[in-house]
Amino acid sequence: MNRITYKDCIKQAAINLQLDDVIAALDSTELPTADVLSEIERLADCAKMTAIEIASDYIPLTREEEAASENRRIRISSLEERVSAIVSVRQGVHNVCFKLEQQIIFSN
Repeated sequence: MNRITYKDCIKQAAINLQLDDVIAALDSTELPTADVLSEIERLADCAKMTAIEIASDYIPLTREEEAASENRRIRISSLEERVSAIVSVRQGVHNVCFKLEQQIIFSN
């Protein structure tokens, strides 16, 4: 299976929009002019936003999970899913202050 790259997406968008200077720049080994570079960057931003939207349908960027605490401590390893960041901790319906140290969430 061939993987599509951002460059492929940008080039296809340039073809669809008939942006000949962008197409030529993407096929060239020379640096593009400032105007063409600006257009490539704008198309790259659109490709990134699209990829993020598609990915978020399959991989939730945030999730909520209930976890029991022991002495106001929650071990990261006790959570069902792997996490890259803790956004908030609640006790009941109220957010509580917390800090993360050595794979343990401490709440006040």
